[in-house]
Amino acid sequence: MPFSNNAAIAGGNLFILGSTFDSAASRLVNYASRQGKGRIFILHANSPAEIIGRDAIQRAISGSSASLAGVAGFSPSQQGIIDALPGIARQIRSSGADAVFVTSGTQDALPFLAELLPENGIGPDIYQMIGLQRLDQPSSALSLKGVQGALFALPDRNLTQQFSGRFQAAYGARPNTIAGVAYDGISAIGGLIASGDSGALTKSSLTRARGFSVQAAQLI
Repeated sequence: MPFSNNAAIAGGNLFILGSTFDSAASRLVNYASRQGKGRIFILHANSPAEIIGRDAIQRAISGSSASLAGVAGFSPSQQGIIDALPGIARQIRSSGADAVFVTSGTQDALPFLAELLPENGIGPDIYQMIGLQRLDQPSSALSLKGVQGALFALPDRNLTQQFSGRFQAAYGARPNTIAGVAYDGISAIGGLIASGDSGALTKSSLTRARGFSVQAAQLI
């Protein structure tokens, strides 16, 4: 069971741990659409990971009441973003979009986009910004101009806080981000074994719905 959000690598006897781009995109697209922000423009870097993210968002839109207003990519470099943003901003304004779904994370192009999009007239006062990746890591990213009021997917915060408290009590430090994912994987297997399931490690048992949730969170 590798840590990955790319469902394409799964299959046969290989399972992945973690929230996938498809699950995050689906929840966020449907949430935005229910809030009246369903004309979505996708903005992505031309990198393998973000192209996978772009495709996940397009699948989510096609399976929802939302509509695709447009798609634009840019070279994954600071100069590539600077050069591309004026033209992309014109595309967004002429597309009729009311939401911009960004595939970049805080370790990628997001900090540049969060500054340059508002400077080019694509700000959160007009467009609902949506992030495919976590926008709160590091927490300083929450102060970026372009992500105020943005939407992104989070694990259940109550369960996360409970796990973090138990981990810190046991080890004297806060857990790494993926520690909770590892715990969930082992906990799922342990729960199956404890229930007396003789096929605990079979595909049918491991892929049974567990009731885990991801919620859309609005920044303040």
